Amino acid sequence: VGVDINTCSTEILEKVPSLTPSLCAKIVKARPMKMRNDLLNITGIGPKTFESCAAFVRIHEGPEPLDATLVHPESYDLARWLLKKLKLELDNPESVDTVLVDASKNSQEGIRSGVSKKSCEA
Repeated sequence: VGVDINTCSTEILEKVPSLTPSLCAKIVKARPMKMRNDLLNITGIGPKTFESCAAFVRIHEGPEPLDATLVHPESYDLARWLLKKLKLELDNPESVDTVLVDASKNSQEGIRSGVSKKSCEA
């Protein structure tokens, strides 16, 4: 779940954790934003507010591709490491989608195989 901070309405923006109507008005006035970190330039948004809201806002076509994802900025280094380890490119949706679909299938199979008669008897 997330909102495009450059296009969403003020009413939708107000649903983002820690963003008050006053902060939302300031965000709308400061548009367009190029990166999530631009939120820190808004008067009234400090580190705690940013930490609470950053994962719920998206910025598409900016210099930081992870800003368009649900990855929280504090986890960008880990996300980059995982992408490299899995030999994926964030700007290649086909490769990322394939991994997500495979992971989903494996997760569902793991859930089904993990429920055995023995575990139901416990």
